[in-house]
Amino acid sequence: MQEDFIFLSGSHHDIRHFLFGLFALPISLPVKVISNIFPFIPNLYLILLLSFQLVIFNIAIIFLCRMLKIEGSLKFLIASIFTITYPSILFIFFIERCVLTFSYLIFLIYTYIKNSENKYRKLFYIASVGTLITSGILFPFISSHNIKTNFKEFALDILKTALMCYFFL
Repeated sequence: MQEDFIFLSGSHHDIRHFLFGLFALPISLPVKVISNIFPFIPNLYLILLLSFQLVIFNIAIIFLCRMLKIEGSLKFLIASIFTITYPSILFIFFIERCVLTFSYLIFLIYTYIKNSENKYRKLFYIASVGTLITSGILFPFISSHNIKTNFKEFALDILKTALMCYFFL
């Protein structure tokens, strides 16, 4: 499974995860470079990749708490509970694509809720769809325009993002 993170054309990249290698490169490339600098440490690549997964997962949990407007000690408690649950422990000890997919989905929803600039929203949409194709159902999150009041701008935003997806391929 580690080949999914470092090779763009890994054996597991099919229609469900067609751009996963591209969006995993910002994580896997520095990890691979560090593991090549210190070849005498056994399994360093795996250890660093799992550490990065844990950090990204916890950042996504913090964003989830922000979206739910959870503050103070309750935020710490919920983040701690998320970290020690069974799926989180699986993510910590096994290299999985689910961590990045989950994180990109949370970042997409966060940018939609916080009304961030449209370019980040489109990037996170392409990342979430590229890492898991079923995330494509979230296409209404692409546009900052309301479908009822400004359908033309809404449709143009979706068309532009579809063209960006096409050029990524």
